[in-house]
Amino acid sequence: MEEKRIGNHNGDYYTMDETMDSLYVATLKDSQLMQDLLRFQDFYKNVAYNCFLFLPKGTKGVCNYDSYLYESLAGTISSIHTMVEKGHLNDACVLLRLYFDNILTQTYIHLLAEQKFDVFTNFYVNEICEWLQKKNRIPSIKKVLAMIETSDKTKTIYSLVNKNDRLKTDREFLDDCVHGNRYQYFLYNCSAIYLKHRDVFLSKIQTVLNTLFVLHLSFIFSLTPHYLTSSDYRDCLEMGMTPPEGSEYWIAPFAQEIFDTYIKPNSELANYLCSICSLKITR
Repeated sequence: MEEKRIGNHNGDYYTMDETMDSLYVATLKDSQLMQDLLRFQDFYKNVAYNCFLFLPKGTKGVCNYDSYLYESLAGTISSIHTMVEKGHLNDACVLLRLYFDNILTQTYIHLLAEQKFDVFTNFYVNEICEWLQKKNRIPSIKKVLAMIETSDKTKTIYSLVNKNDRLKTDREFLDDCVHGNRYQYFLYNCSAIYLKHRDVFLSKIQTVLNTLFVLHLSFIFSLTPHYLTSSDYRDCLEMGMTPPEGSEYWIAPFAQEIFDTYIKPNSELANYLCSICSLKITR
């Protein structure tokens, strides 16, 4: 069907063709963003499986709730992939903002466990138990960020990732998408419209996504590194064998690979994580 221009706004034009903008399809094919989304989804599924047998701190449950949180994050990443694939880029940003919030929520819960759990005096952390039982809500984002920015476990990571206030800028961008603060963002949800800056918007999504993933990955290395351990130690115990010395600190291959790809390029962050993490990370 031949495209017929029926409107114009700042160089963009609308078409009668309901198929996706052909230039967008060409840009999307084999794009780094789509590859990253698939890799992040696989990573969260691997962590969900790997952490299931570890008992969570501060709760009354036996099953590790974090396993389900990682499955949920994998689902969110999958949804972002679908929205990008369909050309609904503003919806992808709305989901990206959800991903941002969920990263902060999980990190906040981990920090509560880190600060308040004590095997003798405070085995159950009330705030975590009440959140899991739907009796209490997570506090405001301002309070959550205040804890993350001041905790010894996370403040350096947050500072290294947040250079030039990039996380604040990214959140403002995502807020604009959620609340429709710019007319252009509505158009980015219309896949059949030709938009000359669609590739720029797509690049912005990739930059924000990678920043958030690096932030979350770094928090995992700092707060729950045992979730990223190799199965060799457990496998030996299950087979009645003596595990190799130090194998409890071996890093899982999927975690080392993701570290090499997304953390190593930031040498300052990589060196810091290697210095504080109990895992034997290959630099």
